[in-house]
Amino acid sequence: MQPVASRYHALDALRAAMMFLGIYLHAAAAYGPYGEWHIKAPQTTTA
Repeated sequence: MQPVASRYHALDALRAAMMFLGIYLHAAAAYGPYGEWHIKAPQTTTA
């Protein structure tokens, strides 16, 4: 049997925090004062 590898729980917590920060920043980008969507809707005209 091999010994159980030690795990750095602080790195797990840091990874989780960075994931939440990434989700928050990507969600907030839609409501920011600058920046545009990379995909634009086609322009439609009304007669």
